[in-house]
Amino acid sequence: MIRYSIFLFLISTQLMIAQSIVNKGSSILKTEPAIYGVPQLTQELWDVELANKTASDNVYAIPRSEILKMKSALDEKRQVATHHTQSASRSESVPFIGVNFNGNLQGNNVPPDNTMAVSKNGFVISSINSNIIFTNSGGKLSFTQNLTDFFTFLDIGSSVYDSRVLYDVELNRFIVLALHGNTPQTTKILLAFSKFEDPSAGWYYYSIKGNPLNDQNWFDYPNVGMTQKDLFISGLIRDNAGDWQYSILFQLDKKKCFNGEQASYKYYSDIVNADGTKGFNIVPTHSAWSTYPAQKMHFISNIAQGGDKYHLHTIDGAVADDPAMTAKVVTGLQTALAPDGAQKGTANVMNTFDSRIWNAMELNGTIHFGAHVNSPANTSAIMYGRYDLATDKVSADLYYDAKFDFGFPSIAAMGESETGDKVLINFLKTGKDMYPSQSAILCEGTGDVFDWGKEVTTKLGTGAVNALTENRERWGDYTTVSRRFFDQKPEVWITGCYGRSGSYGTWLAQYFADTTSVYIDYIADSTAILPGHSSTFNIVSPKDYTIESWTFEGGNPATSTSKNPKVKYADFGTYDVTLQLKDNTGKSHTIVKKDFITVVVKAVAPIANFISNEDTIYQGQFVAFSDQSTNDPLQYTWTFQNGIPNASKERNPVIQYTKKGSHYVNLSVRNTAGQDNKIKQKFITVLEVAAPAADFKASNTMVMPDEEITFNDLTTNYPISWKWIFPGGTPSTSTDRNPIVKYSAQGKYDVTLEATNALSSSTLTKTGFINVGSSSTNDNEWIKNANVYPNPIAQGDKVNVTFTLDEAREAKIFIVKSNGQVIKNLVNQRVKCGDNILSFDSQMLNQGSYFIVIETASGKQALAFSIM
Repeated sequence: MIRYSIFLFLISTQLMIAQSIVNKGSSILKTEPAIYGVPQLTQELWDVELANKTASDNVYAIPRSEILKMKSALDEKRQVATHHTQSASRSESVPFIGVNFNGNLQGNNVPPDNTMAVSKNGFVISSINSNIIFTNSGGKLSFTQNLTDFFTFLDIGSSVYDSRVLYDVELNRFIVLALHGNTPQTTKILLAFSKFEDPSAGWYYYSIKGNPLNDQNWFDYPNVGMTQKDLFISGLIRDNAGDWQYSILFQLDKKKCFNGEQASYKYYSDIVNADGTKGFNIVPTHSAWSTYPAQKMHFISNIAQGGDKYHLHTIDGAVADDPAMTAKVVTGLQTALAPDGAQKGTANVMNTFDSRIWNAMELNGTIHFGAHVNSPANTSAIMYGRYDLATDKVSADLYYDAKFDFGFPSIAAMGESETGDKVLINFLKTGKDMYPSQSAILCEGTGDVFDWGKEVTTKLGTGAVNALTENRERWGDYTTVSRRFFDQKPEVWITGCYGRSGSYGTWLAQYFADTTSVYIDYIADSTAILPGHSSTFNIVSPKDYTIESWTFEGGNPATSTSKNPKVKYADFGTYDVTLQLKDNTGKSHTIVKKDFITVVVKAVAPIANFISNEDTIYQGQFVAFSDQSTNDPLQYTWTFQNGIPNASKERNPVIQYTKKGSHYVNLSVRNTAGQDNKIKQKFITVLEVAAPAADFKASNTMVMPDEEITFNDLTTNYPISWKWIFPGGTPSTSTDRNPIVKYSAQGKYDVTLEATNALSSSTLTKTGFINVGSSSTNDNEWIKNANVYPNPIAQGDKVNVTFTLDEAREAKIFIVKSNGQVIKNLVNQRVKCGDNILSFDSQMLNQGSYFIVIETASGKQALAFSIM
């Protein structure tokens, strides 16, 4: 192993361009009220995934074409280094792996975007683009769910990705963040704040618009950090072509969110570095210890394509104080763009993107940060840097090997105290003789001293990654570390991805500073339970032990000496558990888990009710409906007889009526405890106006060839004659009020109705109203190779839809019944060029015939399928 150390610093007057105010940010805004939900009780699980197999679609600070030219030049320079001198300092420190296990199962989404966090009592949350899981510190899986379904309470549909998981050590709660949408119209930041430490006990959900400037851009690549008062979310703003436009930062009152209250937030969108350049990828320097700064947050960034400038931004003040952002720039290690990583057994390379800072933490007045950059051997090296906030001095070191490529580092404190100088660096590793793998290493020292230990392989890859049709495979895009502050010993949990069977695996591992750590922990099979229910406790330890006693606050029994006691809890609340034991050396240990067991109140099903601002109107007028349901509904389903629209998911919709008569309104509401329905017959009365208004519906708008369709006249004001025109239909015209028509050829067909009463006539044409399809579509200019399989589908199996787009397009994809009723909106986002695969779970569909509709500005394609 070759290690190469270098640091560069000047006197402080040369290091820093004068501090300046970048901007004050926006005015103070307010979130929407929180929505409370328990994901384990979610009944509507669609498990929607949309993956693109062609384009990696990265975002850079400079045009992608320039990055690719630089990468190509690096590939030509790759060489085996034999003459570089090792670092003078070297440690024998080796981190020790404790519990480790397979994490999230990879779905169709590329890349995984690994993230995780662990709490004091050993609750673990791990998320990738496909799904989110909860485990305990023994590695036992307690919950798994599609990432979109986890956020279903926000009613945002599919396209949820790029998640981040945080654990707030001071408030003992979790935060899960994810992004939604990739167009200016759909971009959102989704947030979930756990009500308790136990993630299974419920969450408060929020969403924030991703482009608050309402421009033609969208939010991507989030980074997160916390102070005692606020949550900070930085990101890159991209245009529809995918190119970076500017950076943005949100500052949010996290305490309000943890309480489920409406919270204040602001954003900073005109982020400029102290040297006048645009700020790129500013990374919050999250506290590495168990206490957070009161209100000051630092952000660090670099020149991602290579350079010697390091930018520091600072916000000193809570969001309620309406603070400003300041900037500095210092000079440090000169870096160059990292080459892509080689893989064993394939010419496909692992895409390192650029050399931006991927992870940063603040510890005892120093910012520790990591990136991957070019090494003297023209391989991808880990750059580990330190920014001393007192002196504005940057020191940095490279860890590299001429035979391997390293990437996507994340850094955690591994010292005994906040003043300790030992860190654990978690990273990805690959090479011509190695499949993509996960590794970790310790590094000690302060200032200019970088004392590297011995590298440990966390998880060895078992196969090359071959998930895309191009030869640059996504790698990462992230690894994550999470320090656990439990039992007074350094303990860090990590996650990342490794190559497996052409795709990715995720591995979670627990690390200690050395082999002398005595790991003893205990878990419970249920930690969030209903009153009167029980939980069984088990000890997790690689060593022998003798139990002295268990103590269960609020439990029955209150004490036990059993190895696996079963304890019942009667009353609502949170309760401590204490274990006393001796290890095989005779040493006593007392392990206390505060608020480990949560007894939750059972949710109450809602009672539906509603009112309206009007109950009698004239044709064409609008009615505003107001929900009056009790017991906190989470979802609303309205049906409006003859309304426009005739259905809604909004809480308080506004509906137009054009048809004379009295019409019923129906409201169904649901929460995690159940659902209720309220129908009010003849609730809305619509009075006649003089002129007719032609309208009609069809028994089916999406049919197979030669399937009969009944057209029903809906014209208002008493029409006395009808003239229908059906291009491509049999018959092609009709004067019946409700004719029956067939279509023999696939395609989309217009329908025209001219309706006449004693006063006048009215004509209506519905363009592309009838879609005659099949189980696959004919290729056309914008979509090819569209297919649904298997077909027919056994209820509960996965439905797979494949299609190829000629270019990136904003698309809606939805499920429609044969009578034209929209069942589920699956996708509303910008879909990438090339080969795409959409999958979802059919368990939510009854037996029968359905269509998958793919709609863009260029037209619609309908794919027929059936559920057996």
